[in-house]
Amino acid sequence: MTPVGRVTGTPLAVAWHIRFDPGVKDPDSEAREAFKAVAEAIRPGQGSTSAVCVERDALGPVSASRTGRDLVIVAGPYRRDGNRVASDSVCTKSLRWAADILGKGHRQVAGK
Repeated sequence: MTPVGRVTGTPLAVAWHIRFDPGVKDPDSEAREAFKAVAEAIRPGQGSTSAVCVERDALGPVSASRTGRDLVIVAGPYRRDGNRVASDSVCTKSLRWAADILGKGHRQVAGK
């Protein structure tokens, strides 16, 4: 941040939206299994929920959310200014971004 309060640096973030093929007996089984593995890696013991997030000081939050066969993993944003990096978000915003992505994915499928 500059002395006059302007934020400097380049904001960086990534989102990954994965749609799994439907399972034979349970359409959501593959996505559910993948979410449990990702959630356990992000925040151990939270694999039974449908969304999980952890805040990271330097690289911003990392979160995973699942609805049906869709899984979204979001990381950041964070700001890079030269060699300095700092989080530019919080879990609430990260989870909202993931939910927006999941919502758009469902509207696209329904609109086919």
